[in-house]
Amino acid sequence: MSVSLFDILGPITVGPSSSHTAGAVRIGLACRMLMGEEVKKAKVTLYGSFAETAIGHGTDKAVVGGLLGHRPADIENRDSLDIAKKLGMQITFAEAQESRYHPNTVKIEAESVTGKKFKMRAASVGGGSIVINSINEFTIETPCNQDTLVIIHLDIPGMLSALTTVMAWAGYNISNMTLKRTKRNGEVVSIIETDVPVADDTVSMLRMTKNVNQVIRIPRF
Repeated sequence: MSVSLFDILGPITVGPSSSHTAGAVRIGLACRMLMGEEVKKAKVTLYGSFAETAIGHGTDKAVVGGLLGHRPADIENRDSLDIAKKLGMQITFAEAQESRYHPNTVKIEAESVTGKKFKMRAASVGGGSIVINSINEFTIETPCNQDTLVIIHLDIPGMLSALTTVMAWAGYNISNMTLKRTKRNGEVVSIIETDVPVADDTVSMLRMTKNVNQVIRIPRF
């Protein structure tokens, strides 16, 4: 297995630590992407070592930078709190400890400019990599190392076949697929990872599939 310089040194980032800055930016950015809209306000809860060193390592600025749509290398992350304030984005921070969570965990409870509410919890696991642990009421484990589709649909027979049929017809290879549900006959979240980005028309076909409530595309970033 070959190892790249990126694997050894981690991503280009603004800040002292890829885990505490690059990973934190990606968590905020993932939240913004999953919402699909600009963030109006958010409560950011930092756990473990993030809670202990947030200000010193710039984790607070990094998360807000991601919520603003910045990437880890963007120099604007240093001023993200001021930028958010000027744009009218309301951000509150809280600290907590939970032994079950990864020590670099962030929970974001956000509201978009149109009033859409969204919750997610994710962890920065090193080298700028993140794992999304929960979306709203669904507990998942999504590393976002590949192009990923998050599909929320009804829990009825034939749904997985319908989704994979669309993907196969469009010519996509599914590298990994998992699903989670909160209760029987409720909603299910299916996570599909692909080798290449999924085109807009395929996403539209999935959204039009009967009993699909939402399709969210998370590009590898």
